[in-house]
Amino acid sequence: MGEVKFRRSQGTRANSGSDEGTEATAFWRSSLVSGVNFFKASFTATHVFSRHTHDEYSIAVMERGAPTVTCRGAGHLAPPGSFLLINPDEPHEGRSANGRAYRMMYVQPSALARLLDHDSVGLRSDYFPLFRSPIVEDRSLAAEYLRLHRDLETESLGALEAESRMLAFLTALIGRYAEGRIVPPDSRHTPLVRSIRQYLEAHFPEDLSLSDLSELTGVGRFALLRQFSREIGLPPHGYLTQVRLREARRQLLAGKSPALVAAEVGFVDQSHLIKRFRRAFGITPGQYVSANAP
Repeated sequence: MGEVKFRRSQGTRANSGSDEGTEATAFWRSSLVSGVNFFKASFTATHVFSRHTHDEYSIAVMERGAPTVTCRGAGHLAPPGSFLLINPDEPHEGRSANGRAYRMMYVQPSALARLLDHDSVGLRSDYFPLFRSPIVEDRSLAAEYLRLHRDLETESLGALEAESRMLAFLTALIGRYAEGRIVPPDSRHTPLVRSIRQYLEAHFPEDLSLSDLSELTGVGRFALLRQFSREIGLPPHGYLTQVRLREARRQLLAGKSPALVAAEVGFVDQSHLIKRFRRAFGITPGQYVSANAP
């Protein structure tokens, strides 16, 4: 009891020999906290996260560097020691003028509902909170988060302590910096955008065009592109890429090879899948499968 399972890491050396010239990542799950994936990374300035979304809550603390994260229509600087808080399905992208390092955890909404002390934060159990701001500075809470993250990585906690500390952390974070609730995606969008989303999700392996969507909806290509991008935060091709990546993760965990997955979800080839996967998640498909292997 208390062990952290499935951790894998990979490092690559860039031109510089300094810490800022090294890229390294580790992605793992803990047997003590189900529904949460853990990630730590050190990236050079050349690594850019393309605009993407996650199914989970993304909670990170910057350990070094100050990347700019673009979401909610603006760029937000994340200085060392600050929290990065991204809600599920919230489009975002990130880049940095120099190297950066951070520790992240991805919390599934269902896991948050199970872990969170709703009474303490004043939320009804069937509501999921939304972070008010993507960047938050709270030095004491960030220090506790980093201690918890490292302790789970180094296998130094028992089940009771791990659950207790995770509960206390999430209750404090949500109580201070979140409000509202997640509503079903379809209720947030117009019929036009809902129909496009549903079509993309049903036909994601196909080589779709903007003209296809225009013919489907009877709306001009430019008007369609503008409306979809405004409501979703991604253009149709960007949303299609996210659908393909989510399906790729599902198929990879089902045991299919990356080459077969790439072909079945609509990427050009395996290298295209690897490139898109790493630009969205910071790790390769192989690392993702290794970290989640039973």
